Amino acid sequence: MIKSMGEMLAAGWTDGKNILEEVSRELAERLINNRQPFVLVHVEDGGEVSFEGIAEYDSSELILNLSDRYGTLTEEMKDMGIDDVFYHDDFANDGGLVSLEEDSELTLYEQIDYEVNLSAFHCYLCSGKNMGDVSKLPAGSYLMIDCGETMRKVREQLKEEREKQHRTEQR
Repeated sequence: MIKSMGEMLAAGWTDGKNILEEVSRELAERLINNRQPFVLVHVEDGGEVSFEGIAEYDSSELILNLSDRYGTLTEEMKDMGIDDVFYHDDFANDGGLVSLEEDSELTLYEQIDYEVNLSAFHCYLCSGKNMGDVSKLPAGSYLMIDCGETMRKVREQLKEEREKQHRTEQR
């Protein structure tokens, strides 16, 4: 189980920038409070999946799209991203939007927990993985956090530091 940001970054480099690893609730809370995208998915036996919600962030708004989408994963869907399957036409579409507030007494994680009982979900990182990978997890409820943007920013930062050091050494 990944418990820290350092462990998260190490996991991303060890298997080709793809992560499907369980994380501590504390790290999950930290990532969500820092606006990392996530999907709430239930893996069922026999290829069935259902979704309870997805984060929809833009520069000005934080939305929790609560939904009861469900269906059977097709072979085509197994190669798709989790969020693409969430919005797939073959899945039932109902639910509603909840606006989240950054300047609230409650953190983003606490606001989401108020709407959906997050303690019932296993917390996982899913950067670079598709729905086929996720569907191989044991039947259960998963809070799938996409840390890909964080990983990309850290890699860029490290690359810039290496290039700067290389230029300094060549002088």
